[in-house]
Amino acid sequence: MLLPFARFLILKVWEDLDFLLLPLLVSLQVRDGRLETDPLIGKYCGTTLPAPVVSSSNSLWVRFKSDSSVGHAGFRALYTVDCGGILSGAGQLSSPYHPNAYPHNKACEWVINQPEGFVVTLNFLSFDVEGGSCTFDSVEVSTT
Repeated sequence: MLLPFARFLILKVWEDLDFLLLPLLVSLQVRDGRLETDPLIGKYCGTTLPAPVVSSSNSLWVRFKSDSSVGHAGFRALYTVDCGGILSGAGQLSSPYHPNAYPHNKACEWVINQPEGFVVTLNFLSFDVEGGSCTFDSVEVSTT
């Protein structure tokens, strides 16, 4: 899976991680970049939940590999983009450090693209941005 987003990426594996304890046969590899030859961040198997992974650039390369032996529950991971990027499909976006306070003097831009004939629906799940006349902190949504 290639995650081609702007800025930095954070990959956080959550819920049940349940791999067979045979690292050569069943594993999850994460590399810092777009290619299989980029630096290896980690290779994960077993049932220990990995710590969040942070890329040094705008891409993470992720590969899940299994063999033909016993099946397990697998894994589920949530990725986030530090600030801004190009998104497609269904997903989530949030201000940096949400639900904690966002940093000062930060400008984040996201572009959400869908195939021709589809519309984009943006539902805000929580909202706490400096009030007033939106002179200082604000969220702006527009269409092109």
